[in-house]
Amino acid sequence: MPDSLNISTGNALYDGLPGVVTGFLRQDVSEIPFGGKVVRGYRSPDSVSVWLRDHTHQMKGFKYFEKDMVSAVDFFCASQQPNGEVFDYLAPSGVTSREPPESDVEYLLVEAVYGAWQATGDDDWMRGKIPALRRALYYSMSHPHRWSPEYRMVKRPFTIDTWDFIYNPDGVFGFTGYKTIDANTTFHIMHGDNTGMCQSCRLLAAMLDRLGIVGEAEYWRDKAAHFRKKVAEVCWNGRFLRHMVHLDPVNVQGVNEDDQLSLSNAYALNRGVLDHAQCAAIIEEYQRRRQALAGEYFAEWFSIHPPFPPHSFYSSKNPGTTWTKNPGEYVNGGILPLVGGELAKGAFENGFEEYGWDILRRYAKMVNDTGKGYLWYHPDGTPGVSSKTTLATDGWGGAAMLSALIEGGAGIRDLDARFRRVRLAPRWAAAGIHRASVSVGYGASDAGFAYDYQSAAEGLTIAWRSAAESVDFHVLLPDDKTNLVVKLNQKTDVPFTSSFVRASRYLDFTAHCPDGLICISWNG
Repeated sequence: MPDSLNISTGNALYDGLPGVVTGFLRQDVSEIPFGGKVVRGYRSPDSVSVWLRDHTHQMKGFKYFEKDMVSAVDFFCASQQPNGEVFDYLAPSGVTSREPPESDVEYLLVEAVYGAWQATGDDDWMRGKIPALRRALYYSMSHPHRWSPEYRMVKRPFTIDTWDFIYNPDGVFGFTGYKTIDANTTFHIMHGDNTGMCQSCRLLAAMLDRLGIVGEAEYWRDKAAHFRKKVAEVCWNGRFLRHMVHLDPVNVQGVNEDDQLSLSNAYALNRGVLDHAQCAAIIEEYQRRRQALAGEYFAEWFSIHPPFPPHSFYSSKNPGTTWTKNPGEYVNGGILPLVGGELAKGAFENGFEEYGWDILRRYAKMVNDTGKGYLWYHPDGTPGVSSKTTLATDGWGGAAMLSALIEGGAGIRDLDARFRRVRLAPRWAAAGIHRASVSVGYGASDAGFAYDYQSAAEGLTIAWRSAAESVDFHVLLPDDKTNLVVKLNQKTDVPFTSSFVRASRYLDFTAHCPDGLICISWNG
């Protein structure tokens, strides 16, 4: 089976992106001895510690070459507290703990287990993690620091989106409460915590289905539906998801909250929470801001926009460290490629294919020109250097961009584990590419998927090679065609349906074989 990561189209930017990103990721590894074992995880550019958050999000890229998919996940499951709480980092010293304001750690553990299971296909390993995942989600849905009984949604202190600095409107240098929950803490609903819960409930259900525990799987699907409904009712403002819904009074100074577009909007596009109209509205909001702010921001991949005034979240005791002191820094209005990657993937899925390719093209040119990638940038494009030890090999944003290229543009999405069931949605037509060869594989197993795509005036062909039990095709047509015929191996007619995603026309059909040749012909 294919075990490499390769894209060949004749376009140097797209073809070179996998190599650039995997090069970043290979430099982002931390190996930390703990409990007689070595925890191998993927670190932040700003910290040598292994953070569950950074590791999980970078898994979207390193799963294509990494052989050790489990040691970090094993650690975070094993260190889980009896009440279900999950620690979110392991330091080289062996210290492990959690930043109190963060309410995303538990759902991220589910995503991490699911991603590792997909790459390995190890059902027995995954089965052993299910109790930890149950405890984690129950903790999020019950602990007084995490759960709002009134809204029946996950809550948190007032932070910038999913990050951990608590609102400090008085601008107190070294504010002692910046990561503390106490009697003075105000609580709020942040949409990203709840879209993440929705996705992870669905992922847990999928794993339980695989194990044959169908009754409990249905329970978690019901929970996912609950979060989906609550996000729409509580967080949707008509254009995008509101940054914070305040449960307790708070005097927000110097910014119009109704206009604040925060980074988890881009994640929501890919978590199965929003309907198509909502996804389109969010994407159009990013496009509108890109155009309106072109002279001020080099890209529309905002951590939050508009940002908070100076010192609103400033917390560092080291004057040489840049975190959120000023607007345009880090998560207070900096530009994050991780947002661009999620935005690109959402664009591909929601009928904005040309926009998805545009984002990938801009990112690929930026990292190709410099040979460097940063977690965040200032609005003018200056790299964000949070400290003297900041790495120029951002794996989080790079993995998001790589995932958008593979799953969105090239269109290979694993719907099960080890590519047993694949959705193939090549969108090369929107990039003006007529020939493409794509090969992907998991580093932790021999599972992979490869295909060759070719389009011409009279039709297109897709030859694929895999061990898949079935392949669900979702093929973007070059433009409006008529008299369509789909054949498998040049002899068998394949029934299909035709659908539109906005103005983009797709053909949908399924092939129940691991390899073959699809020919789509047309007139007009």
